[in-house]
Amino acid sequence: SPDTRAVVATPAGEVLAALQAAMEQRPQLMGRVRVAASSCLGPCEQGPHVVVYPDDVWYSAVKPEDAGRILDAVGAEPAGGAAGGGLEV
Repeated sequence: SPDTRAVVATPAGEVLAALQAAMEQRPQLMGRVRVAASSCLGPCEQGPHVVVYPDDVWYSAVKPEDAGRILDAVGAEPAGGAAGGGLEV
């Protein structure tokens, strides 16, 4: 659907697990946001990374405790509404 976003995390297991757990606590995002693992997204020295598609919003040096804030930001905007932005995490 055009209102669906994908939150893609590099294979940093702890960050991915935290995003998945945070999704379970946010049932209002089910069907609108999908959390998925990714292979290397590029600048590994700044990782782990999380990218929100289709908005092309990147988060670098993400820690597991950032997962909830990232998902809250993703859920606050309609898809396409935060292009190029990001959170300080």
